[in-house]
Amino acid sequence: MLFRSSVNNSGIASVYTFNVTIEDESEVPISIIPISGLQPHDDTSILIELPKSVTVIVDKENVIEELNKSNNNIYINLSDGITSNFTTNKTLGLVPLTVQFTDNSTGNITSRIWSFGDSTIAENVTEVNHTYTQSGNYTVTLTVYGPGGEDSASQVIQVLPPQFTLFGNATIYGDPAPQGLQVTAMVAGINQSVTIDTPGWYGESEIGKGLVISGDIPTGTPITFTIGGLPARCGIVNEAGNVWFDSYPFFPNSAIHLDLDVPATIAADFSGTPKTGYAPFEVVFTDNSTGDPFERVWDFGDGSTSHSNLRTINHTFTTPGTYSISLKTIRASASDTEKKNDYITAFLINNTITVTSPNGGEKWTKGSTQTLRWNYTGNPGSTVSIEVVKGTAFRVIAQNISIGSDGSGSFNFTFPYGTPLGSDYLVRITHQ
Repeated sequence: MLFRSSVNNSGIASVYTFNVTIEDESEVPISIIPISGLQPHDDTSILIELPKSVTVIVDKENVIEELNKSNNNIYINLSDGITSNFTTNKTLGLVPLTVQFTDNSTGNITSRIWSFGDSTIAENVTEVNHTYTQSGNYTVTLTVYGPGGEDSASQVIQVLPPQFTLFGNATIYGDPAPQGLQVTAMVAGINQSVTIDTPGWYGESEIGKGLVISGDIPTGTPITFTIGGLPARCGIVNEAGNVWFDSYPFFPNSAIHLDLDVPATIAADFSGTPKTGYAPFEVVFTDNSTGDPFERVWDFGDGSTSHSNLRTINHTFTTPGTYSISLKTIRASASDTEKKNDYITAFLINNTITVTSPNGGEKWTKGSTQTLRWNYTGNPGSTVSIEVVKGTAFRVIAQNISIGSDGSGSFNFTFPYGTPLGSDYLVRITHQ
């Protein structure tokens, strides 16, 4: 503790030389300060560093060199000391770290200076907040001043570099990475690794544990990864599944679930049968990709898509047109897409029925059985109705007759004996 003290000569003669002796409670001298040339009715100032409990003795050895010792009265006035002291709300934390400092000093204090250890200061405030933007150990000093002298107190603030904690699934070609392999993150010349303890999983979700990247790294700096020394992609899980990237940006003082995968080599390919037909018609698509994909995303070119893990899928084209087909095959972080332009053609169907027998000029006798024949195209329906027309009159002679197969059909009909004679009979066949 520093004390500012005064020594006064209240006598009538000059004091040439004497000692101010400071003793502790056991009368052991702890400081001897020589004084000389103190004129009558004059005083001088001395700065003494003392413990709190002291005894002050002036000229104990009686060695004052003066002409008339009895005419001198020597006094020393010891002012109350001051003590520097302060508290903080934290002494350890991650960058950026804001610390609150509170002055708890005692004594008659007239001014104070805070030094934060990073070349910045604050003056004459009893409470102050200071933010550290770089990692390191900073010695903070508070110096207080007053009539009784000055005093200083110091404390070290430890500011740690930013941390980014990562955890998630670890796979190689989509399969769980085995126990014992190293997962390594690389960013800005810093490599951090963690060992896989549980197959297919790395790191811990708690900030500061597991795979932790620490350093004065700018936000957004890309991080790359390896699993067992093999380059890995990183994936974020969202509503659509995993979205994969070759790197991921550094986010200080946070933790994130980030899946890692060493990508497989896959090549998408497919075939479809048949490639043409009358709409509506069904096509069977087969995935012929290599690399054993886990998932397949089909786009049929007519606004329809399918997300499936099946190698074979059927699709019906209901509208005439030409369609480009694409297949995206996926195995964890690896994917490939094959697109075949104008691959499927759906033709417009003409639903027609053409009578081939009779075809004009036949002569049939009453009571004879005749075979009526027809051809059809498209898809007129599964049954037909047969009529005999004479002039403006007609008679239905059969209904719900099978239309036939492979584009043709037939029906045997016996004309009744009571059928009027004539040469203007027609046969009409319509779909139902």
